[in-house]
Amino acid sequence: MDSDADTLRIELEPDPWHLPRCGSCQQPCSSIHEYCTRRIRDLPILGRPVLLQVRLRRLSCSRCGQRMEWVSWLQRRARLTRRLADA
Repeated sequence: MDSDADTLRIELEPDPWHLPRCGSCQQPCSSIHEYCTRRIRDLPILGRPVLLQVRLRRLSCSRCGQRMEWVSWLQRRARLTRRLADA
């Protein structure tokens, strides 16, 4: 999809004021271990494929250890949004 000129690319950054939640226990976690970028497909807009470039945080959870943050619209390890999977 990277080479397709018709693909709509959207970059998403985490809100620095929003406390992330652990991807396993979903408890708030303030300890950020690192950031990583994931490319995720979403539903087309006006017939154009959509590719989200999402910056996710890997957290150091006191209960679970190092885990990716929980994102409500994204399943664990998924490369497409929940709504695209449902469609």
